[in-house]
Amino acid sequence: MKSPLYQTLAQRARKALNQSQLDEAHTLIHKLKEQEPITLETRGLELELALKSNHLREAGILATQLVQLFPASSRIQFLTGQLEFQRKRYGKAERHFRESHHIHPSPRTLLWLGKSLALAGKSNEALAILEPLNRDTGRGGLELAWVYENLKRDQDARACYERLSAQDPDYDEAQQRLARLINR
Repeated sequence: MKSPLYQTLAQRARKALNQSQLDEAHTLIHKLKEQEPITLETRGLELELALKSNHLREAGILATQLVQLFPASSRIQFLTGQLEFQRKRYGKAERHFRESHHIHPSPRTLLWLGKSLALAGKSNEALAILEPLNRDTGRGGLELAWVYENLKRDQDARACYERLSAQDPDYDEAQQRLARLINR
């Protein structure tokens, strides 16, 4: 069982990462490493910080180690998928997102898997993931519209962009893509 101090530090580190307070997260993670240097949670937070800080080389080294040490961790597989996505290695990202989803199914992981498939040129596979995800959770609408465009299904893409714009009139990207599609 982790100490109350460790639990508090970990909670504060997660909050700092979620709020993009990277200096604060770095300080807290350093303190966590003093408490429990090799636990899954500490190392996962360290990987997340490296990713959010755009230290891709450091993140790559750490991700390789952590996938070997904790292959059954959905979180480590997910973070490694995000790293590969950032590096534009969509095939590798796909493998890690699939493994993450296999370990712990999640709409968030499906969204990233769909994005990876779309950018890897696997539009039909992406569609098979993004359509039900969007229908069931409302997530992935922009990505789904982009896949529709790539498949030359302009009416479906337009409907997605219109739906996104109606849900959030301040969603500039959806409105810009809709205008571009209309003006083609």
